[in-house]
Amino acid sequence: MNEFLKVWGKREVEGVNRRVVIEKTVQRYKSLEKKFYDYKGYFAEVHMIQILWNAQRKTLPGKFFHQEEDIRMPRRFYYIDQRRKFGEGEDLEIDIYGGAATEIRIAESKWWSGDKVGPDVVERLIRQAEIIREKEKKHLEILRVWLFADNGVTKK
Repeated sequence: MNEFLKVWGKREVEGVNRRVVIEKTVQRYKSLEKKFYDYKGYFAEVHMIQILWNAQRKTLPGKFFHQEEDIRMPRRFYYIDQRRKFGEGEDLEIDIYGGAATEIRIAESKWWSGDKVGPDVVERLIRQAEIIREKEKKHLEILRVWLFADNGVTKK
């Protein structure tokens, strides 16, 4: 009701042109919609981090990761960071970065409205993994790279 009164007031009381009122209202809601999807993605990352914490010392069925082999989780994560920057520049932020001594788990979360993840996202994630592998090469034994997407991935 409050939103209706605001729009009605702009049009009827202030005399603002109808097209301007419609345009401004739609712009505001488009901005809110984008924020909503950003928050959904952030929330998904928080849940995945909780799953990683809870999965320590366990073996997870590979079917949850589109693999035939089961996934053995580290004995202990020493940290799991959200949205960690590992360098300067564009594309150097990982949504989830978990360290377990000689093992690192990274994950990219894509929570897009109606779009599937394409090869560009996968290629970027692979480049990020290569940078991490190079930086940590002395101590790194296992680097697991995961992608989770609300609407899945394209066939390509």
